[in-house]
Amino acid sequence: MMDCPPKSPDLNPIEQIWGELENKLDRSIVHSKECLWFELQKAWDNISVEVLRKYIDTMPERCCNCCKRWTYQILKLKVDKNSTTHFI
Repeated sequence: MMDCPPKSPDLNPIEQIWGELENKLDRSIVHSKECLWFELQKAWDNISVEVLRKYIDTMPERCCNCCKRWTYQILKLKVDKNSTTHFI
């Protein structure tokens, strides 16, 4: 299995944002859907522009790292010794 598939969370900044929301909600006690919705909205509103910017600004580096891992995995594939392999 590849370390960084096309739908990798590493390539989807919203996944990191969900992590931020989860961390904020872990500290909340909710007793109903309405309370959960209220706490979720409050947590969303409290995510700073700096946090959002951090995830966006690191995208080029994360894409590069993902490409490196993906390329390494492709080149690492074991090939039958009797077969011929061509890299384009």
